[in-house]
Amino acid sequence: MGVIWIKCPATGRKASTGIETDAIGFARFPGQLNGIRCPVCGMRHALFTDEAWLVEERGAEGLRKAG
Repeated sequence: MGVIWIKCPATGRKASTGIETDAIGFARFPGQLNGIRCPVCGMRHALFTDEAWLVEERGAEGLRKAG
């Protein structure tokens, strides 16, 4: 699993959308993500998925509860 990240068009800063998916799910997203509230500037942006990227969690599957 991972989270979709964007670059804020207003500030140029990178930000997590909070949308969790995997690579297969990300590939199925429509060409445009409408109405994403940007955690950086607070505005709503329409973003193209080819400008977004998936950041996958690493190592979570290797964690086990002790004992």
